[in-house]
Amino acid sequence: LSVTCPALEMPVHGAVNCSHPSEQLTWGTTCEFTCEEGFTLTGPATLQCGSSGAWDRQQPTCAGNFLFPAPLTVRCEAVPRPAEGSVSCDRDPSELTSGSRCDFQCSEGYVLEGSSSTECLPQGQWSQPVPKCRVIQCDPLSSPENGYMDCSHGAGIFTYNTSCHFRCLEGWSLNGSRILECSYSGTWSASLPTCEGMLPCEQPQRGDGKNAKRSWWEMLISYILKKTLQLDFSSFCLAFKQNISHYELFSM
Repeated sequence: LSVTCPALEMPVHGAVNCSHPSEQLTWGTTCEFTCEEGFTLTGPATLQCGSSGAWDRQQPTCAGNFLFPAPLTVRCEAVPRPAEGSVSCDRDPSELTSGSRCDFQCSEGYVLEGSSSTECLPQGQWSQPVPKCRVIQCDPLSSPENGYMDCSHGAGIFTYNTSCHFRCLEGWSLNGSRILECSYSGTWSASLPTCEGMLPCEQPQRGDGKNAKRSWWEMLISYILKKTLQLDFSSFCLAFKQNISHYELFSM
């Protein structure tokens, strides 16, 4: 087995360069130490791995020079997490020095108001304030005339992912989408539906311009109207769609 020496620690404000760059610091390996500008090496500049598996001297350190004191490391304060959101930085909270970057995100159903990132400046301040996460809101909806509306998040709440179901009163037909959903963009998936009368007031036309044949139920209603109320089908349908009361219908 080859003789190896223990790994060396990188000196604070300094660097180490070994003759064998591999992970194995074997017998005969020499390592040279240097310091950053403004710092002086205290101890030997080189170490050598001996045959016993130990370094021949103690590892040196880098000390601040009296004439050129080491510059103070400026750090920015830890960035708080926005409400209903998260923050991720490229360095640990205790190492947020100049050039550090933090990115912001919002939870599902919320949109970011402000900058999505901020950077630590040399003055120890962040380049951008912490943004806010605003809930995604769609325009308010109301029940269609002669119909009902039921929304999943309760009455008056039209936030992201809310779904509203629509239906009409008996005798009225829904025209449009039965379900509307509030999307991530803050818009509804379709236009508000309407409730329309199920009885047509005009007799359908054929392709040649002549009146088409009425269906059996239209002819049955027309027969009953003529025999009981002396009304034709069109007059009864128009009265129904205009919400004329029973008494007004009989007085026509």
